[in-house]
Amino acid sequence: MAIAFLPIDIDVRLPDEKKLLEYCEQYKLPKIKDSVDAVSYWDLVPVIGRLSSSQWLDTEYARNVLYNRYNPGLGECQYANDIDKVFPEIPYMLEQLPFSELTMVTMMIQKTYVQPHVDPHLGDVIKDLYEISIQNEPHRYNIQLTQHSKDAFFVSETKDSEKIYPKITREQPCFAFCERYHFHGSEYVGENKIQLSVFGIVDRIRHKDTIIKNLIKHRDEVIIFPDPIDPSDLKYHHNSYT
Repeated sequence: MAIAFLPIDIDVRLPDEKKLLEYCEQYKLPKIKDSVDAVSYWDLVPVIGRLSSSQWLDTEYARNVLYNRYNPGLGECQYANDIDKVFPEIPYMLEQLPFSELTMVTMMIQKTYVQPHVDPHLGDVIKDLYEISIQNEPHRYNIQLTQHSKDAFFVSETKDSEKIYPKITREQPCFAFCERYHFHGSEYVGENKIQLSVFGIVDRIRHKDTIIKNLIKHRDEVIIFPDPIDPSDLKYHHNSYT
């Protein structure tokens, strides 16, 4: 049984929302004409990655970083556009998450309804299959930075089954979820809903300890679904192994 959603306790320091929105408007990435569908749902603002601030604007370079987000040791991670100095709250929260190496972090500003989906990308390069195995779930971490008063994010057992809306609050905006094997999406609740989307290489011992600790504490809030019948099905991975 893989955990579909679990609140994660961190010491929360959210940035000033007005200042954050102004920053996002200044530094959001231009739309990519031939982009994958996901980009049409979100405006993306660089936070940290294995590329420089200017390289985020190089579509092919940025895609290569995305496709290798689960492979360690492929370059130094850098904060984009001095965001760590403008909003020191962001690195403060990221440093509490159980990663041995961050690979790509963005702020995602929701623009429309996000339908139920799972999250492999065509082009993914996976060198260690355990990194994306169901035994390593949930290993996607998000921190919701704004719009905590309305139910938006949801998970569901199948694409067409009942949507379940976990409580994501200003006091507890961080959560882990199973992006690859369980369906999830988000209602559109108006402008300026921003989430911090975190990818990296989990420290497997710290990650498991984090999940167990929060599972015990938040046993009434965790959402668990049965594992897919065939987790090796290519719809969860695409044909991208090396």
